[in-house]
Amino acid sequence: MGAMTTKRKRIRRHMLSVIQRNRCVICGGLFRSSARSLEHVVPRSMGGAQAGNLLLSHESCNARRGNTPPTGCMLVMLAAANARLPGMMAQIGRPLS
Repeated sequence: MGAMTTKRKRIRRHMLSVIQRNRCVICGGLFRSSARSLEHVVPRSMGGAQAGNLLLSHESCNARRGNTPPTGCMLVMLAAANARLPGMMAQIGRPLS
């Protein structure tokens, strides 16, 4: 799968924000304005480069986490988000990836 376009990233961020209730996957804190980033739950260096491997985190939490393996909680949240995203994207008439 190729890289996501800016528009698709924006749509995915919005959908993940709804699913995650506007909270960081790492610290659980609320997001303020645009201080959120797409977090690769399984780090890219460990093979986690696909779009279905993304959740939202604070930019600072994402940088601090670095290349560490995901926690069990992060994997559960990822599975829940991936279960909901296709239906949400279908409602707005957009392809998932």
